[in-house]
Amino acid sequence: MIERPVPTVLTEPSDRFRPGAGPEPLPGDRRVPVTTLPAGADDRLAALGLSTRVLLTAAAAAGRGHDQDSPFDPPIMPGLRRWAAVVRTLRSQLVPLGWRQDNPSNLPRTLHPDGSFAVVVTTGDDHTGVPWAPPGTRHLKGTATRLAIEPNAQLAFDLGDHLLPAATDELPLVLTGTQTWFLLFHPAGPVVRSELSFPQAISRGRMLQWAERIILPEVVLG
Repeated sequence: MIERPVPTVLTEPSDRFRPGAGPEPLPGDRRVPVTTLPAGADDRLAALGLSTRVLLTAAAAAGRGHDQDSPFDPPIMPGLRRWAAVVRTLRSQLVPLGWRQDNPSNLPRTLHPDGSFAVVVTTGDDHTGVPWAPPGTRHLKGTATRLAIEPNAQLAFDLGDHLLPAATDELPLVLTGTQTWFLLFHPAGPVVRSELSFPQAISRGRMLQWAERIILPEVVLG
């Protein structure tokens, strides 16, 4: 029988974290992320200038818009419509609070007012919002996502600004020095599961290693 790795669970805020920053490296197996369960999500999110209410309101948008679906739509359209609704709802709440939005190489980011990190919305797989299972994205990710994740590992291990990737023809410099958190959402029948998580590694389009996961309560669709 294969044993599941036991996540480090935080239900209360920790001095280990700096507001606006990714987590510091943990001792032991770095493949096992620090995991905050729903009961402690608000405290942890407050350190990032976010709240459970804002993120759940965005995730709940994935359950709207089904009346627009048509059998004549391309197969990708329902999922694309749900994703766009979550992005739009997240931004509509945060931009009036001083957050900014940009779309480098068509990667829609919502940036913290001080520019220290961004939030990117993506559709998650079946493990999204499940504390004991490693999450992933529903679809393979491309160059923009890969380059967005690279600073996460470098900054989380405090290797210094001199190791940040240089600007390339693929992406502007504005993307390469910013940490990126991902709001993963997964519609599962009558509920939407979601989490705000901090990846450290991506390979062949799949996120393979997470430094931190903030699990959100399930949203029951009305």
